[in-house]
Amino acid sequence: MVIEDGNKMVKDFKDIIRSKKKSSIKQDEATGVVDNGFCKDPEEQYEENEARESRGHWKHPLDFLFSCISVSVGLGNIWRFPYLCYKNGGGAFLIIYFISMLFCGVPVFLLEVSLGQYLGVGGMNTIAQICPILKGVGIATMVMVTYYNIYYCVIVAWSLYYFVASFVSIPDLPWSTCDGWWNSPQCHIPIEDENGTVLNPMVNGTAPVEEFWDLRVLKINDGIEYGLGAMNWEMVAALFGGWFLVYLIVWRGLNQSGYIIWFTALFPYTIMLTLLVKAITLPGAIDGLRAYVHVSTSTKY
Repeated sequence: MVIEDGNKMVKDFKDIIRSKKKSSIKQDEATGVVDNGFCKDPEEQYEENEARESRGHWKHPLDFLFSCISVSVGLGNIWRFPYLCYKNGGGAFLIIYFISMLFCGVPVFLLEVSLGQYLGVGGMNTIAQICPILKGVGIATMVMVTYYNIYYCVIVAWSLYYFVASFVSIPDLPWSTCDGWWNSPQCHIPIEDENGTVLNPMVNGTAPVEEFWDLRVLKINDGIEYGLGAMNWEMVAALFGGWFLVYLIVWRGLNQSGYIIWFTALFPYTIMLTLLVKAITLPGAIDGLRAYVHVSTSTKY
């Protein structure tokens, strides 16, 4: 009830300001005096204010919060961050990471969000309003975001391809054997004993996972001197599916995107929680975690 009354008061306040602006514009037109404090024509200023008010708004306050959470967590948290953490010292890397996140990442993120909320404009126009001479920075940012979305959608296409391929040979996986038509004579499946010792080592052998990626998914050849190769129509279809998912998310506008954001924000945490439960139930999981977070002072940065 309090929230509804507050929203009504804000709406009434905006209506009063809008009516005063209209009357001020008419009075200035009648007197021939233009003085709005911003060196702009009153009609132009009024149109800008109307455009700002007509921008899409989140349907629920939590939609914005979940959108920030959704941006903060992605594929890199699952397949890239653990590798970089272990490679750069484990626990020592985590200490530096959390210090940087606390004193650099979070303040810059809050500054970015605050400026966007205060000015009420997109990323391309935010810098221009703060410092007009740096307007090109906002344009360059949008160009970088465009490139980022293009290559990231390729990663989404790979994920869709693996998702569909995992259902093809149930209960097995197509990249777990060397029986596929794409496998080479060098394909090798290592056999390990209870202690993890490889019983059938092979020199210059390739894993079936690697061959599935290179020879089945990407269908790469030995080099550009052998030609560009034919069109990979399966990956074209997967890429189209990725862009189609993006279109379905944004085509109804900001109000309807909130429902999708709730899923995209919570789903990565569900996956990571599932992987964590699976990992800690494996034999030797405690020893692996202890070695993973061990602070190695010999690591050079």
